Amino acid sequence: LSKIINKNNGTKVSTELKNINTKVDVLIDLSVLTRNFFGIVTDTPHLNGVVVATIRTSDYARDTASRELAYSKHSIKYKNVNNKSLAFLLQNIFRKVSFRENQEKAVKDALELHSVIALLPTGAGKSLIYQISGLLQPGLTVIIDPLKSLMKDQRDNLLDMGIDAVAMINSFIKGKERKRIMSGIETHKMKFIFVAPERLQMVEFRNCLKAVSADTRNHLSYLVIDEAHCVSEWGHDFRTAYLRLSDTVRTCTRDDVPILALTGTAAEDVLQVIKRV
Repeated sequence: LSKIINKNNGTKVSTELKNINTKVDVLIDLSVLTRNFFGIVTDTPHLNGVVVATIRTSDYARDTASRELAYSKHSIKYKNVNNKSLAFLLQNIFRKVSFRENQEKAVKDALELHSVIALLPTGAGKSLIYQISGLLQPGLTVIIDPLKSLMKDQRDNLLDMGIDAVAMINSFIKGKERKRIMSGIETHKMKFIFVAPERLQMVEFRNCLKAVSADTRNHLSYLVIDEAHCVSEWGHDFRTAYLRLSDTVRTCTRDDVPILALTGTAAEDVLQVIKRV
């Protein structure tokens, strides 16, 4: 089939498929390096009785509304993750030579669907833990950030890497744009969403996560608490929403959602508070 598609640049495929003696149930047109800037490749036509899956890079379909992500009702519990496979993703997507200390172990634990507390120095790549883990799961990853500027920086970093199924929701996002993002979450168009802890206290957002949980094609893969030391340092005073994160998220999704708590600085007593919350 690939020879037919390549020879015809995606044209006359349906005609030539009719001449194949073997019954065809599924046609997978995989061309992740294809660009359509010059109209060189056309989409594989849908054939009667044949399920067609067309796989392209994000550059091929810039309109996220017309693009489908891989989907599943449940997360994948990876076992014995190959170091070389993770290194391949690290080098080819994130342009990093190798993992830093403790990064790889945290990613593996997350992929095995364990909750993780990762204590890594500032600048040591904490974000990479949820980025790789989230990409390797078919569901949604929600990241709790304490500051709007941090949300924007992390969102922009993903966009710069070509990962565009990502958005943030805060007071800067108004009206139609917020509704578009919320709709994208519910219809499985988003992989990463950045919010403040207070957002989980809002009925609108909790209902959105409930819709995700109820959808047979979607689910919450991870709840990420970035700068997790804020749970202890701020949660007892002026941002009590931090202390209710775990309980709140479990009121609108399943009980076993892995929680990834990432911090660059935390004393032992702070780590104990994070564990309890």
